[in-house]
Amino acid sequence: SIGGTSVGEPKPIMYKMIEDSVKWLPEDKPRYLMGVGNPIDLIEGAMRGIDMFDCVLPTRIARNGTAMTSQGKVVVRNGRFEFENRPGIQARFFGANICEDAAQMLDKDLEVFIPRFKRLGFNSIRFHHHDNALAFNGKELKINAERLDDLFRTFAKFKEAGFYSTIDLFVSRKNGFNLDSTEGIKVLCMIDKETRNNLKEFTRILLTTVNPYTGMTLAEDPALLSISHINENGQFYNWEILHNAKEGSYFDQIVKRNFAEWCEKNGVKNDFKNVELLTKFITDMQNESFRDMKEFLASIGVTTPQTDMNCGDVLAQAPVRNNYDYVDIHFYLDHPTFPKGGWGLPMQFKNKSAGATFYEELLYPFASRLS
Repeated sequence: SIGGTSVGEPKPIMYKMIEDSVKWLPEDKPRYLMGVGNPIDLIEGAMRGIDMFDCVLPTRIARNGTAMTSQGKVVVRNGRFEFENRPGIQARFFGANICEDAAQMLDKDLEVFIPRFKRLGFNSIRFHHHDNALAFNGKELKINAERLDDLFRTFAKFKEAGFYSTIDLFVSRKNGFNLDSTEGIKVLCMIDKETRNNLKEFTRILLTTVNPYTGMTLAEDPALLSISHINENGQFYNWEILHNAKEGSYFDQIVKRNFAEWCEKNGVKNDFKNVELLTKFITDMQNESFRDMKEFLASIGVTTPQTDMNCGDVLAQAPVRNNYDYVDIHFYLDHPTFPKGGWGLPMQFKNKSAGATFYEELLYPFASRLS
């Protein structure tokens, strides 16, 4: 028998451990792999010579209202969403954001919102502005296990009701970073490897911790529809943040250090005031950060479609977005404004017909469709 190969390590390492271990087992006796029950892992194990498997996963997820279907995960084919085992049939998703505490609902709230969302015809939800609550206050990343459990329960309850979920890896988390600026952290996650490593560790915990309510990790759960790396990190919006940084601040020092390294690597003069040069730097870093995060997610077993830079209507953003699995440009038909500032009451709405204003919203993402 082989054990200890499914305890959170990246899938490629797990499969390599199985391959190396099988060589030491007798060829004339059944080969038994303990604690592995994910369908993909069963196939991978059988391909490497495993004959028998034993795992609580099938029973556990059945107890929690989950079934493994033949449709498989959501994938992107020919510019549209499909289920991996239903090629040629487009899948459509319609839903709403659940933000802040709503992303970690209590059971009494779930009993209200899930039926209400069903009546509205929704089949998906987006976990949004959920990330700050998942870490304790402070400059060191420490996960709040209780709030993570709340998010897992919310995900599982919606899944049980037939909903798919999409999630942002970074939205507004300040907890666990050495910077008290959400917008600044977005930029540093894009251009600075050390800051991005913080996001990677947060992501690893979020996506590879077993959800006790489904028996699966989010990384392997087919109900996870898609992933956005960093919310609203438009490249030209970032340019403005870079230029308005306080001279000599922590943020300014990290930005200029990475810019100087990029200039040296590309053999150009270090001129931070050169708009064209800074634009090239931002574009390169945006591409590099997406590639790096996608490779990292693959290393922890994530196959879910991924995107980034989900805001902005500048035509020059289209080449960057061509690298994504899909383009997400979210807009709101009647997003509230806040007369007294902040994101609290009172709220003010346009209260106009969506039919009368819809064309304005459609024009917003039009530029990025011209690619």
